[in-house]
Amino acid sequence: MNKKIGRYSHWIKYIVIAMDFLTIFIFSFGFLKFYLDAYLYLLLLVCWFVIARQTAFYKIYRFTSVISIIQVFFKQYFIYLVCFFALFGVFEIPFQKWTVFTYFIVLGFTLFGIKLLIFHVLKEYRLHYGGNKRHVIVVGNSKASFELVDFFKFNPEYGYYLKEVIVPDAVTNRINLEVVQKYVQQKGIDEIYCSLKSLDSKQISTLFTLANNNFKTIKFIPDNHELLLRKMDLQFYGILPLMTVNQSPLDNLSNAMSKRLFDVFFSLSMILFVFSWLFPIIAICIRMDSKGPIFFKQKRNGLNYREFYCYKFRSLYVKDTEEEYKPVTKKDRRVTLVGGFLRSTSLDELPQFFNVLIGNMSVVGPRPHALIYNQEYTKKVKNFMMRHLIKPGITGMAQTHGYRGEVENKRDIVNRVKYDIFYIQNWTLLLDVKIIFITLINTFSGDKKAY
Repeated sequence: MNKKIGRYSHWIKYIVIAMDFLTIFIFSFGFLKFYLDAYLYLLLLVCWFVIARQTAFYKIYRFTSVISIIQVFFKQYFIYLVCFFALFGVFEIPFQKWTVFTYFIVLGFTLFGIKLLIFHVLKEYRLHYGGNKRHVIVVGNSKASFELVDFFKFNPEYGYYLKEVIVPDAVTNRINLEVVQKYVQQKGIDEIYCSLKSLDSKQISTLFTLANNNFKTIKFIPDNHELLLRKMDLQFYGILPLMTVNQSPLDNLSNAMSKRLFDVFFSLSMILFVFSWLFPIIAICIRMDSKGPIFFKQKRNGLNYREFYCYKFRSLYVKDTEEEYKPVTKKDRRVTLVGGFLRSTSLDELPQFFNVLIGNMSVVGPRPHALIYNQEYTKKVKNFMMRHLIKPGITGMAQTHGYRGEVENKRDIVNRVKYDIFYIQNWTLLLDVKIIFITLINTFSGDKKAY
């Protein structure tokens, strides 16, 4: 039996905790020394630590996304703020509002800065100096296995050093576990990634025992992406474990209400502060450019496949309304002069904020297609109907990753659906904010598929 390989990664967490504690103490003493007794400083630190245990504030891994870090920080800091005022209320401590406000602003920015700084310093350290690495092997030859191999190769900042890919024997078509054992016991491997498709249940059990006996981390690469890559909840019927598919965080009422409140606030803001003054200008330009109505409406499928009218500023000549279901292509003759500008800047989508306000669309979500294309894609694209588990959006995750506008080939619509499903299953309010921010950047910098 090997001893556990020495590493310093686990010390990083304790260093970060110590830095946070020191920061909280210094700022608390500096801003609140006239209000707090010594034992209250300790209480604040205990509160921070207990909250961090509940929010998993210090469970940040090398593969954790920045948006996840931001999300958990805001959750942690908000609960700390509530506990802070609860303590002040219980002990009836008088305080000046401006002093406490300044304390929270400065402390929040400092703690957040420390967290992001350490996260990025470690990434740079792994990328440029080769430190804080994990030596790994991949066992199996499934498609997912080689996707993981590519991930390790093209993302060196995560610090995974791929030592070997162990594939099934050409004659027996089975993984040679002795080779795996040799790497684990003699080559300093930290983590083992195993393809479930390339192993039988007995081999999986053997590898699990091998990893445990040698203090190694073992992870399994799922073959059934349709099931295993979804959000799932573990439930017990007696002592029988069952995995329940969780379609979306928006199935939770509080999450759905948060998204709806954000939609109402954002759409009202756009209507009052942008649409109100821009509408007359766009309307005059459309009327001067070509004959026809200012608005264009078309039926689309929304939540639970229900039909609704989606509104836009008209960007095509009226004589081409019989071709309204034909997708607009680059340099399309049907697009008016003003329409070309509106489409390239996405200003033609502005009326859809009324769709959001009414409640049949969201600011962020899968983009709705014309009915005729929905029917076509439902037959041709796997899991296409999952896009209708939530409301369609003015912008979406697929659009910010280059899959907007014209569908030139099957790959375009397949990847669009993949991003939409990922968004549905991994929704957070911060993800919505991120998508809106990227959309604005793309709008001002110019999107090559906006035509």
